[in-house]
Amino acid sequence: MLKHKQIVSINILSIIIILLIPASIFAMDRPPEGPTAIVVDDETGKPIEGAVALAIWRGYKDDCTFVQGIEGGCWGFKKAEEALSDKEGRVEIKDFWRTTKGPGKWGSAYDPRLTVYKFGYVCWDQKEIFEPNYKWTKRTDFDKTHRIVRLKKWSEGFSFREHASFEDGVTNGDATLSTAPLFTKAFRTEGPAIAEELERYYQELEKKRSIKKN
Repeated sequence: MLKHKQIVSINILSIIIILLIPASIFAMDRPPEGPTAIVVDDETGKPIEGAVALAIWRGYKDDCTFVQGIEGGCWGFKKAEEALSDKEGRVEIKDFWRTTKGPGKWGSAYDPRLTVYKFGYVCWDQKEIFEPNYKWTKRTDFDKTHRIVRLKKWSEGFSFREHASFEDGVTNGDATLSTAPLFTKAFRTEGPAIAEELERYYQELEKKRSIKKN
């Protein structure tokens, strides 16, 4: 038979385990402390104020008008949140680092995707890196423990048309669905440059056609 002291020890241990389990579960669900991201200049490392950060949540939807490989629903836009970086480059978007579970039987965990932009810099995306000639590469330097967003200054050799294509691709065209489209408004500042680039492109194309005819 167990002695009284042994029984007391076992009971105390059981109580500790019961108390620790809920605490650990809560800690796992709680988003990490600190800002969502810190935006800095890639060359100087100094914080950038006024950069627009766009977070887009996508997940299972049962109110679709079309089906994308999932019976009875599709994977699509859920919501978007935006924020401006402050003087210290800090961006705060509520629940960005909290994993969300989708509804229904197909409801798997899904996380938001962050895209950051400021005129004069290359658009930064959480999963893709802009490269000339549509050669985008995968990003691997941003996560819960590495939250620095390094914006690269715009180079004269870059194409504004390619840049617009990149922005549309990484946001899946959903930036305009935000209730406060700060990101879309900021990116439209490149509109005149895109128009000028397109005009030069068509002029060069017309010259090539004329040469071929002659």
